Amino acid sequence: MGSGHAQEAPIRGYADIHNHQFANLSFGGRIIVGEAYGPIESALGSHTDVDHHGANHSNDIVGAFLAARGPAVRRYGNQGYPSFSDWPDVEEVTHQKVYEDWLLRAVQGGLRLMVMLAQDSPILCPRVANDGRDCNDEDTTLLKQINAAYAMQDYVDAKWGGPGQGWYRIVTDPVQARKVMRAGKLAVVLGVETAHLFGCRTTGSCRWQEKLDHFWSRGVRHFFPIHQDDNAFGGASYFNPILQRQRGYISSIPLALITSYELATYDCPEYQIGRCNSRGLTDEGGRFIDALMDRGAIIDIDHMSLMTKRDTLNRASLRRYAGIVASHAGFNRLNNGGQDHEGQLTDADLRRIHDLGGMIGLITGQGGLTDIRTWSRPGREGVLHACGQSTETFLQAYLRAVDVAPGMPIALGTDFGGPLAQPGPRYGARACLGGRLPGAVPGTRALTYPFSAVVSGVAMDKMQSGTRVFDYNLDGLSNVGLIPDFIADLQSLGVTSREMDPLAQSAEGYVRMWEKAVGRSSPSGSLIVEIFSLFEADE
Repeated sequence: MGSGHAQEAPIRGYADIHNHQFANLSFGGRIIVGEAYGPIESALGSHTDVDHHGANHSNDIVGAFLAARGPAVRRYGNQGYPSFSDWPDVEEVTHQKVYEDWLLRAVQGGLRLMVMLAQDSPILCPRVANDGRDCNDEDTTLLKQINAAYAMQDYVDAKWGGPGQGWYRIVTDPVQARKVMRAGKLAVVLGVETAHLFGCRTTGSCRWQEKLDHFWSRGVRHFFPIHQDDNAFGGASYFNPILQRQRGYISSIPLALITSYELATYDCPEYQIGRCNSRGLTDEGGRFIDALMDRGAIIDIDHMSLMTKRDTLNRASLRRYAGIVASHAGFNRLNNGGQDHEGQLTDADLRRIHDLGGMIGLITGQGGLTDIRTWSRPGREGVLHACGQSTETFLQAYLRAVDVAPGMPIALGTDFGGPLAQPGPRYGARACLGGRLPGAVPGTRALTYPFSAVVSGVAMDKMQSGTRVFDYNLDGLSNVGLIPDFIADLQSLGVTSREMDPLAQSAEGYVRMWEKAVGRSSPSGSLIVEIFSLFEADE
């Protein structure tokens, strides 16, 4: 029995598989400013920024430290709508960057699938001004964001003609996703990422089976078993001295308002940072991974310790389970110094994901000039990394993935809503925010407007919001609406159509991976996909 889409051409469209669209509801509710939808004058108004961050960001301590040019508190203005003269911007991390109008532009430019990850960080919530919530109740914060996604879907539907008519569609199985993408709309997959998922801080501390049932009923299909801290399921990657410190080692934490998680580490030769978490997947974690595979869920291995990651891959390999992703990845062999840690993928892990039928999303903000080395392509011409924190930086990781794992879909992992400085401009007064190679000059042309979007073919001029006109050449990836420009800039750097295919087919790749995962979920899983596909074909 053949599936309904077997004879159809693959869907062309790219995916962002790591996006925190409703981060304004996380971290205590007052770190990220700006709503994801609604009247723009209130959703992105300057008055809320003043209320939460203080005049000229005098109270925005977290944002000041995590911004590209920290650690001193940055004194910049509060102007959002209508001028957007101060935010959104590639150098700041505490404002909404996935507003509905901007997201729609990305969809028009070829974005066909987005994983909306509800997130929380209980280490931040109690140490900043918050809205009075219980900072240890991570699940409630996650559910607020999931509920907000459904509310946005209803809101967009109402603007576009009624129930089911909008372009923002939450999907709970690969058949729905395929149908939405073929209609030129955005398939939204709901996911969760937090330190102690389902309250599981220590083994035996939670009844995760009941929580998993509830979150599944709310449409969640993409799961991070591990995030910033060790939990009942296993060990977290030792990757950030602000969030984590080694047990038995005392180090000064530059951001005094944060108390680090403490991890037991050992000497590991795989990384320049030289330390890895000694904890792997627990017995409880093994049962949880099995339960996710039984359901056909997507399992995200980012943030796992090296041992937890490999334990999970071993478990997936026993079932030939394809639903494994690293959604905001970087590569240890491209990274220098403090970025070469167990949170990065090794070549061995990348190939194992590829062999299983999984995929990766590359984090768009890969780092600066001193963080990322030029990828010297075997037998082919590469692109010199001369302009740090730019499209050039991302391209080193992208071309490396193309070469090391040929044929694997490669999505974006923007991490919008997370503490990440995005790729900045290659031209203008703020060119190469992450450093410029001495003597280097821009060797390729700037992005020319209007351009034809790589996937959709839509002619796209400079993005305007309020009175602000955004030019990628001068503004970089300051919000989700500029993703089509970011992709077009890859072409400006000489990426060929064939090299672009893994990204241009990443939405299709995610759905195919999901289909395989459902097919391996249980003896009836494959039959379920076939039956739903036939119904879809008959509509």
